[in-house]
Amino acid sequence: MEGLLILIGIYVLDIVIKKVAAGKKKQQDQHREIPPDDEFDNEQQEEQTSHTKPRSLQDLIRQFEEAQRENSGGTYVPPSPEVEDDEEDVGLPVVTPAKPGEYTFSEIAESVVQWEYVSVDLLQEAFGFSERIAQQVLAELQAKRIVGRDMGDGDCDLLVHDKVELDNHFKRLQREAEEQQAAAAQEASLQERREAELKHQKELAELEERARQLREQAGQGTSPDMNEAIGEPCLASADNHVHTRNLDKFEIRRGFIWAKVLDEPRFKKRWSARAR
Repeated sequence: MEGLLILIGIYVLDIVIKKVAAGKKKQQDQHREIPPDDEFDNEQQEEQTSHTKPRSLQDLIRQFEEAQRENSGGTYVPPSPEVEDDEEDVGLPVVTPAKPGEYTFSEIAESVVQWEYVSVDLLQEAFGFSERIAQQVLAELQAKRIVGRDMGDGDCDLLVHDKVELDNHFKRLQREAEEQQAAAAQEASLQERREAELKHQKELAELEERARQLREQAGQGTSPDMNEAIGEPCLASADNHVHTRNLDKFEIRRGFIWAKVLDEPRFKKRWSARAR
């Protein structure tokens, strides 16, 4: 398109130059008388000029550039035609791993954030992963919120776009993980305390129930635990050694009377330990 415009400009410039030259010649003719022979010669020259061979395209371009240079004071630079270069196949930028052939997740993420989008095919091409490994890496990048979801054609857009943003993102993820661990530890401690409190309350309830049963058994005058602890042989031996005595009412009454008599003051001095 630009070349065509240049040709049109050169053609127009040539016409203008011819018209200017013709005007100057006409003015010169008006100021002086031209002999008939000269007019005939001029007509012949014009006819010869009209029948001359047209100038080449390079001459026209050179003439146009010289005219432009004169008009611009010698600073005119002819435009160079634009040449459409074929798009070169540029490889994906990949960070050099610390261990050759072994990429860490941070190195993969640092490489991925330099791309325009991420897909399983690009991960396989850039890192030499198998399809299964590439799918796992893509899922991990999505879980870490570095890469977005599938846009529908297998390509995923980026949520993090440079290394500085990636470093801040990793720090934020680490802080969130530490907060989650602290919250989980606190919850586990509270759960352990609740379980210990429930266990203590259960033990107290068992002790209270045991004491209640013992009180009931003491009120009834029997204690199965004592019988079990003593056993039948002990009970049999106790029956053999303990002699019971049947007391009647008269003996009981006489005992009370003697107790009252001995309790009187006049008998206390006589029956004191020193008197004995």
